[in-house]
Amino acid sequence: MDNGMLLVPLIIHEVKVEDTGSWTCKAGEYNETIDIVVGIKVKFHTRQTTMEGDEGKNAKLTCEAKGHPLPVIQWYKDGKLITDKTDPNKYAMRKKGDNYILEVKSLTYQDIGEYLCKVTQKALSYYTDKTILLSVKPKISRAVLSRIQHLLIVGTGDTKPLILQFLRKKREEDFGQYTCKVSNSKGNKTVIFDVSLGERPTPPDDVTLIAANATHLTFNVSCEACPIRRSDNISPDPKNLTVIDTVFEVGELSNMTTFHGRVRTRNLAGVSDWFDIHPDPSTTSYANSIDISLAILIIAFITTRY
Repeated sequence: MDNGMLLVPLIIHEVKVEDTGSWTCKAGEYNETIDIVVGIKVKFHTRQTTMEGDEGKNAKLTCEAKGHPLPVIQWYKDGKLITDKTDPNKYAMRKKGDNYILEVKSLTYQDIGEYLCKVTQKALSYYTDKTILLSVKPKISRAVLSRIQHLLIVGTGDTKPLILQFLRKKREEDFGQYTCKVSNSKGNKTVIFDVSLGERPTPPDDVTLIAANATHLTFNVSCEACPIRRSDNISPDPKNLTVIDTVFEVGELSNMTTFHGRVRTRNLAGVSDWFDIHPDPSTTSYANSIDISLAILIIAFITTRY
């Protein structure tokens, strides 16, 4: 008895998750309900691990968090929260069973760092975390011989890219074999380059105007000794030059205007001599373009009527 009240305790031995729920005590017309949560706290056998990935490939960071109620998982990189909207091209998060996975895509040296898997079970007022230290194997990503002036070798490892410069002047003694070695605690990579004097390209064989309207001129360029790279769809300079295979379209231009045109080719060793376009190409007038369009429509109308 306590102040005239009878206390009748309910003792639950060896509680289980199934005991979670609302429990009601009734006495006559009186009753009282309490909510009981039986939880299983998430436990990590190891709270810090290391992982090594290959540059250019994906890395899957796994956080196994088994508990009840289901935990809330958050990923951090070097103290900064990662969400679904952080960078979809770089990160992807998903759940498979009790495993929470953070996939880091197309690894670079910038992905090296400390990744934290933060686990929260609010109903249990419980928090824990796991740290994954990610490193990236060193790799030489590219080497560029630019205009016989600089040999740029870019390598990655535990630090920022390494850029080495050679051949500051075009000297005969600078040509030959170069060896670049990049290494760190995870391994090393060696690449050997043979550097020789390049030759300037030859000018185009022929440039022909194949179409003209009020705002654009279209040319066909033939050059047997200087094949055009298929990836060069848009020229950076001039910006209004569109390239489709060996067909070049220049525009927008002023209408009813005659232009002097010339073309040259280029490679890493330099540029060719100019090829002058003859006769000088001209854009048409807007009126001429409209007249031609109307004529085509009239012909089409007559053809379909008869």
